[in-house]
Amino acid sequence: MKKDSITLHPVSGLVIVIQCLYLFFIAIDILGLYYIITDEDILLPGKIVVSIFIGLIGIFLLFIWIRTFFVKVKLTENEMVVSSDYLILKFFKIQYGFTLNYSLIEDIRLKPSRKNSKGGTISFFVNGRGPALDYIEFDVKGERNKKRINVTYFSKKQIIKMLSYIIEKIKVTNGNFNKDVKDLVKIKEK
Repeated sequence: MKKDSITLHPVSGLVIVIQCLYLFFIAIDILGLYYIITDEDILLPGKIVVSIFIGLIGIFLLFIWIRTFFVKVKLTENEMVVSSDYLILKFFKIQYGFTLNYSLIEDIRLKPSRKNSKGGTISFFVNGRGPALDYIEFDVKGERNKKRINVTYFSKKQIIKMLSYIIEKIKVTNGNFNKDVKDLVKIKEK
């Protein structure tokens, strides 16, 4: 029996390394706050400023770390639902959420880009100079703008699974659709 839906969370070596780094810096931050607070001269103005600064950095890192657990792509029988970076400031926003019915998809491709999922500039990339992010890009019937899923932090296996499911569903609704997963992803022979 086949599943009615698939939910994918980014799981790759890069995501695990990033999450561990966030936890490491959060732990250092907490340790730094502990040493400042337990010091006898805590009421010195310089130490108050430093402790506030360290506390804010820790809150920001915790905020970003928690955000990594909310990113997901849900593929259902009739549509895909992509979550947004809804726990993060617009300044850092890369993925905007959307829902897309498979019957509206005209074309699909893998594409690197230095833009966010709406095709806009990512503010923290200075002059558009940042790493190219990998997207699955969809041409949608009746829409000028393309829909994109940021797959940079998904493993290759997850990307292939996602593409296979999406292409299968598109072929059910559009008999003329002739793309194949092998056309989109170059699988290296071991």
